[in-house]
Amino acid sequence: RRIERRTNHLRRRLISMSQAENEGRVPCEACETDMLGRYNLDVPIIDCHHLFPLSELDGEEVETTEDDLALLCPSCHRAIHKLDDCSNLDELRRLFHNVSFLPLGL
Repeated sequence: RRIERRTNHLRRRLISMSQAENEGRVPCEACETDMLGRYNLDVPIIDCHHLFPLSELDGEEVETTEDDLALLCPSCHRAIHKLDDCSNLDELRRLFHNVSFLPLGL
């Protein structure tokens, strides 16, 4: 519960920092889609991904910092958990940028 509250605080802080650095935008750290402008809502639809999986802590309490987190859109967040190393943002970016998009209906 304590980790959850701390993560929510850090998430809000990361979003605020992202907006300041990106002229009001909140881009996904993998695909770079602006998740504030994407749906025209007042809040960004963005997930806070732990680069070190909490499931590997085995009950150990570790202080989460901003460097331990990444802001990812829901699709990229789901995709990174399919990788062998879910802390590898560079691999996720490489995979995303190597995808060739096909028109719908093909």
